Amino acid sequence: MLAARRSKDQVAIMKIAALTFGYIGIASGVIFLLGPLLFGTPGPSPGFIIAPVTVGLLVAVTHWRNTRRLRDSVPGRRAGLLAANLLLLALFVIGFLYVLNRYAGSPRLTYVLVAFALLWILPLGINAGYLLIASRHSEMP
Repeated sequence: MLAARRSKDQVAIMKIAALTFGYIGIASGVIFLLGPLLFGTPGPSPGFIIAPVTVGLLVAVTHWRNTRRLRDSVPGRRAGLLAANLLLLALFVIGFLYVLNRYAGSPRLTYVLVAFALLWILPLGINAGYLLIASRHSEMP
């Protein structure tokens, strides 16, 4: 009985963390969407505008759906939302490794990697972890 209560408390704490990082994720999606347009110089190709807008929208919408699902606590299938979180997480881990390789030796590399991890990798990882833990917890008798 005590173990079940402790498990529910851990899931509740994880839910608060997932909600917090969900809101951070929404903001990071907007930053990703607007950043190159406002602060950068887009390249000559339309892909330099289309790619950040598309990925930024995907990140913002995924985190919006995460927070909506967490606030409403609706039971049901989490497979689609979990798949979206994991695919975006994989995309940003590949991007993290690319930035690490491409800008090795840059004096600002540490700041860029920390921002990359805090804005995109950590929120997606926390929400994917919560979806996995909550689905396991709901299957337990």
